[in-house]
Amino acid sequence: MDKKEVKSQMSKAVFLMVIMIGLMTLVAAPVTTPQTAKLQPKVGLPRSITLGTHSIGSVYYAVGSGLASVLTKHSGMEAVVSPHPGPIAWVAKMAAGEIEIGLVNEAESRWIYDGAAGYKSRGPSPQIRMLRIGHPSDQGVMVPAGSSIKTLADLRGKRIAYPVAGHASYNNNTLGYLAEAGLTEKDIISVPAESFTAAGRLLIEGKAEVFTAGPEGSIAREIIEARGGIRFIPVYTDPKSVKIFQKIHPGRIAILQPGRPGVTEPTPCWSFDAYIAAWSTLSDMVAYQVVKTLWECYEELAPIHVELKKWTRERSINSDFSIPVHPGAVRFYKEKGVWTAEMESHQANLLAGK
Repeated sequence: MDKKEVKSQMSKAVFLMVIMIGLMTLVAAPVTTPQTAKLQPKVGLPRSITLGTHSIGSVYYAVGSGLASVLTKHSGMEAVVSPHPGPIAWVAKMAAGEIEIGLVNEAESRWIYDGAAGYKSRGPSPQIRMLRIGHPSDQGVMVPAGSSIKTLADLRGKRIAYPVAGHASYNNNTLGYLAEAGLTEKDIISVPAESFTAAGRLLIEGKAEVFTAGPEGSIAREIIEARGGIRFIPVYTDPKSVKIFQKIHPGRIAILQPGRPGVTEPTPCWSFDAYIAAWSTLSDMVAYQVVKTLWECYEELAPIHVELKKWTRERSINSDFSIPVHPGAVRFYKEKGVWTAEMESHQANLLAGK
């Protein structure tokens, strides 16, 4: 073989090697499609975050699932829902970095911050922060439609689903409306439950006569189907009764309007704003992205659940938050021009322990 042929054979070999390397690169390279593109994490963001909620069957679980679906679709992070009996059960996990965000009402968030109510054994957790405000969580005194219970005073001697493990808000709510009627837990028959949903099932099974809940949860629908309907007992709204309740569970009076499940006439109840909370160690970028996504995509929340219709931009923040706001969220609100001087002053007072 002359030199010319040898050179030709070598050129062919090099060409084939280049082709093979190119093919191997194409095979090894990931293919990005519209389905996989959303799973590619944005720079500086984790691939996924976990959202702590109440137990399956609760409004907070349904709301959390809706929030997670929108966050997964638009934030660049997969949001995974992790149901628990109540916030007490997920706070320790959040402190350990196992849960990034969680749903909790305004009063319970403050108990976590102060180490009060059901959090006394844990002690203060001043690291908890608020990202945004969600829906007003209306909680009524629920009984089967055919119950003889008409007023709070009628609760004496009745079987009440209480206490609920891991759920400080439920327990203090129950103690609050008992106190309005001049009653204590010694005046009722307590029927304990391991979770919020389990407490509702006590009503289904007839083991309890009273359950504290809102009308929109799936557990409420189960009770309606099993017991032939539900009814809500009006709470007392006179100034003295309001003061008694708020000493046990801070909140505000709301009116359950006809058209909601189990409501046939305007019925006073107690209401507490839902918060998305996080630990102060959550990165500013993640906090910012969560708030930004829910702000920009709020219209996608409404069709998912009736309570998510109330997760509007206007409700995202006010000047009466009960715990400090996460700096990543503050940054977003400032960019949108909705962070006021009053909010800045309130934030400074909270961080100073005032």
